[in-house]
Amino acid sequence: MAAILLLEYAAADSSRRREVRERVAALALLDSARIVFAAIDEASAREVLALAFSDGRNAEDALARWTAEGAVPAGSTMRKLDCMPVTTVEAPILLFP
Repeated sequence: MAAILLLEYAAADSSRRREVRERVAALALLDSARIVFAAIDEASAREVLALAFSDGRNAEDALARWTAEGAVPAGSTMRKLDCMPVTTVEAPILLFP
């Protein structure tokens, strides 16, 4: 099943921000994941990156590896969300009655 990995961290810490973005770019270059969006919450100075993985196991592997390597900045959050593809107009009606 496909998955989204959400990363949220302090946007003001430029060195950590660069490190996270380099790891994300490496996954994208290997075609393991693609960046769905990057957003900054100006009020809290937090950045959110969403990475799409075609296989949820790859998302779990990335999450475990980054945590073990200490690549997750202090005060950051990372979580995996399993995705259900919506391919027709009727599907949202079934998902959200």
